[in-house]
Amino acid sequence: MSEEDAKNLINLLKTIYNNIVKLPSFGEHKTYTLNSTTTRDVFIVNINRKSKNSNKYTIQARVQGSNVKLMRLDILSDNVPHRNSDGTYIYGPHLHIFKEGKELADAVEYKDDEGFLENCIKFLDSFHLIDYKLDYQSELQLLH
Repeated sequence: MSEEDAKNLINLLKTIYNNIVKLPSFGEHKTYTLNSTTTRDVFIVNINRKSKNSNKYTIQARVQGSNVKLMRLDILSDNVPHRNSDGTYIYGPHLHIFKEGKELADAVEYKDDEGFLENCIKFLDSFHLIDYKLDYQSELQLLH
């Protein structure tokens, strides 16, 4: 797949069944199916919070069927390195976006100032999911 093809897939407007994204609680993993509003393309988004560390999680978007990964956000501690294909390292939170010939091997730094809920919203918005509501009651219970 070319980078242009990947960008086009990322930029498609997408919806989710029932317009609800029920966020996983700490220790859970959730998978969501998104549908393009203009093509027959179907996408999978995974949110994984199964780490023993409550501040570590991954959000990933891929194409259903071909399983091509288009984007992945890794939120983890600042002392955990990610090695890019050119040998450079990124420490802490980082974002992967599909690159031709490298897929998701390379990443860029990601500023994680806002926490789990805001990072989920930013990721879903940048993947162009529209007309959705978050069900985050479990998160609110953790905050109270």
